[in-house]
Amino acid sequence: MKVNYPETIIEKSTGLNESEEYLNKLCTKTFLSLWSYANLFRDKHKRDTGDGKELCDLLVVFGNHILIFSLKLCEFNQTKDVSTSWIRWYKGAVKESTRQIFGAERWIKNHSDRIFLDKQCTKRFPLNLPNSEDVIIHRIAVAFGATEACKNYFNDRSLGSLKIDTTIRGDMHFTTKNVSPFNVGHVEPDCGYVHVLDDKTLDILMDTLDTAPDFIDYLSKKEALFLQNEIKAMGEEDVLATFLTHINSSNERYFPLDENASNNIVEFRKGNWNDFNNSPERMRQIEANKISYYWDGLIETHNRYFTTGTLGYMSSSDVNETEQSIRIMASENRTIRRLFSESIIELKNKVKNKTNDYKPEYRFSYNPQCKTGYVFMVLEYNEECFESYEFYREYKKNLLNIYLHSMKLRYPDSKWLFGIGIETNIVRGGTSEDFAYLDGSTWTKENESVAIEYERSLIKNGFIRKRTERIVGVDEYPIKSP
Repeated sequence: MKVNYPETIIEKSTGLNESEEYLNKLCTKTFLSLWSYANLFRDKHKRDTGDGKELCDLLVVFGNHILIFSLKLCEFNQTKDVSTSWIRWYKGAVKESTRQIFGAERWIKNHSDRIFLDKQCTKRFPLNLPNSEDVIIHRIAVAFGATEACKNYFNDRSLGSLKIDTTIRGDMHFTTKNVSPFNVGHVEPDCGYVHVLDDKTLDILMDTLDTAPDFIDYLSKKEALFLQNEIKAMGEEDVLATFLTHINSSNERYFPLDENASNNIVEFRKGNWNDFNNSPERMRQIEANKISYYWDGLIETHNRYFTTGTLGYMSSSDVNETEQSIRIMASENRTIRRLFSESIIELKNKVKNKTNDYKPEYRFSYNPQCKTGYVFMVLEYNEECFESYEFYREYKKNLLNIYLHSMKLRYPDSKWLFGIGIETNIVRGGTSEDFAYLDGSTWTKENESVAIEYERSLIKNGFIRKRTERIVGVDEYPIKSP
């Protein structure tokens, strides 16, 4: 395929070993490829030939949030005394991961312009990092190798995930006096909270919270809870299940606190995860969410063409400008992605019943809470309506832009507007998607005048319907049909 924008090409590592490749695969699925980077490097001692030192195993940059992952695989020796083996494993897996994480954090805050994709330090990290005053760091230590030993130690009373006990702090994890094998609390209490995930809980979290906003929301609220209370849980999965099953009136997940609890001690019931994961509600949620991955596919199709320089057209080849606009789509959680995917597919089905038409099916969707608007537009290419496919693509792109301006008129408070133009692939052997972005915060009187003219033209030529509005809701856990 022809490279149209070589300046947008991003060549990334997929991991340096099997474990890192696995972590990269999970994170790419959750955070999507434009925001997830394995094996970055720092030019600790700048030389002409480059001598990059690994920054971390994987870095996610999503808006003001930075997630630093460090993964260590250390086999737990079950032939020796369990306390001795635990101390060795903890130091090699958890403590070493934590050391790398805090080193990476210091470098990111002090030398954000000296992070590279390659060991030779010739390819700079492509995304702008948030300012040190605005950045929110999430630290994730991934410690592999102790699952079977943990499961055996607790006599199969757990999935093999590490227990949580935040009364254990710092060096208490590995001092010989009163050591508690397979229990993790505050790893570095004086430096900042570190999430410790193991073979089991990494998969559970990444499979269940498989969008950037869902995952970051959990980390943020968990950090706030753990820093203000003493926590006890049989495993991370039971903490997650409690979070997933409590939703407030604003449709936000939260951690409930027992008002009768004393001394700020919060205990999570063992078995929460099994109850949740096997519940009919969870089964219905999984089934309902299947359609939502259409939205992920749209984003990743755009990302793939963008990072290989093969997009057909871009209004700007600036990586960070494009990242900021496409991040709007990636900022929608799994439940909203379900709703939007259903809307687009419904429009596509309507178009299938139309013939010889140059008018699209479209829908406006506006979220007043975050002041974000979407235009979904489906227009099929038909040789009888368009003189060429190239003309059709230009026509579709311009029409999408006109609809965005019309939407801004209807919702003047909107800050971000994103348009998606879809071709349904009825006639041709290929398909296309067009994306358009309008920054509502820079809207001027001149823009408004142009938009009014656009609107008049749309109405005159029958391209826009009489304004009707309806509030659409979606249940995260769908109610069973009667």
